[in-house]
Amino acid sequence: MKQTLLLLPGDGIGPEVVAEVRRLVDVLAPDLLLEEGLVGGASFDAHGTPLTEDTLEQARRSDAVLLGAHQFLTIQQEYSLPAMVAKQQMRHR
Repeated sequence: MKQTLLLLPGDGIGPEVVAEVRRLVDVLAPDLLLEEGLVGGASFDAHGTPLTEDTLEQARRSDAVLLGAHQFLTIQQEYSLPAMVAKQQMRHR
């Protein structure tokens, strides 16, 4: 059974950094299954929330998660940082 790495590129410089990680994984661990999801401003722009339940469930199913840099300057409301929400939710696995 292949192990799964969930890539959450985020926004800002995150997608560029995660793209390079993807290139490394393709060479160094070609058997690793890579999945990708949205987080932070990228998720908010697409779904209206910085962390969707689908992404959180995808993280729960993964063997590991790589969270890229993310910022959240596009809206003027209070929110919980996606990384903190995911960390709290993952503790309850």
